[in-house]
Order: sequence, then structure tokens, then C-alpha cells
Amino acid sequence: MGWQKTFTLARRSKGCHLVTDEVLTQIDAGLRDMDMALDKIVPEDLNWLHTDEGPE
Repeated sequence: MGWQKTFTLARRSKGCHLVTDEVLTQIDAGLRDMDMALDKIVPEDLNWLHTDEGPE
């Protein structure tokens, strides 16, 4: 089930602006929830057959 959150970005002058940091501050709890859910579904300590990558 999806979720939706409405927030307002700071005013900026005309042009292109990077807003990633501003957006991430608004959805940080959703990212933690997603990380927790993925860790539960696919734990890092699973007995993996392919181990080319280490823990992040």
C-alpha cells in the first residue's frame, strides 16, 4: 500500500534548482521504514551464495 505526503518547497528564483536534500528531510521516516522492511525481507546476514559485495 502506497503513501502520500504533501509539503511545500522553499521559494526560489526562476531557474533549475536541486531540491533533493529538502525533499529527503520531509520523507526521512518513510526511508527508515523502507530500510527496516527490506532488512526484514532480505536480511544482510542471510547465507548468500554470491558475496561479491560486502555490507553497506
